[in-house]
Amino acid sequence: MYPLRQFVVEWATIAICMHDMKSVYQGKFRLGTNPERPFMRVDFEQDPLSAVLCLADFLQDFERHHALFRPPQQGSSDDVVHFEFVPLCQKVVLKMKSPQTMMIRFRHENYSSARSKNHHLIHEHQELFSNVGYLNFSSLGIHEFDIQAE
Repeated sequence: MYPLRQFVVEWATIAICMHDMKSVYQGKFRLGTNPERPFMRVDFEQDPLSAVLCLADFLQDFERHHALFRPPQQGSSDDVVHFEFVPLCQKVVLKMKSPQTMMIRFRHENYSSARSKNHHLIHEHQELFSNVGYLNFSSLGIHEFDIQAE
């Protein structure tokens, strides 16, 4: 294998591995505490491929299907469980709100799914983007993330 090709393959392999290492980095992470393995933090300056891949993994909510199950109605002779697969998030918008603030919006089809997503985003924001979060984009001048589902 050519040296450049080997380098690219190894770098891509590390990026794929690191995108799933958030829980190892955090350990028994609780909001407002430091991670157990801070040396594993993904810093854009040191490893831009892993940082971008982790960010893309976080953003990939659009058009992801969710299964909705409806049990048979009480008193009905119908004993069939009905289900459907629907995408709750229609798209994700990513843009710079200011030179230091990245804005991420998860656009949902209805208020209920957006509210549910916002509940989870509180924890995800701390895990990924706080000053002790798994991802560090400060070398790009990005120090804040404004993240919401709407």
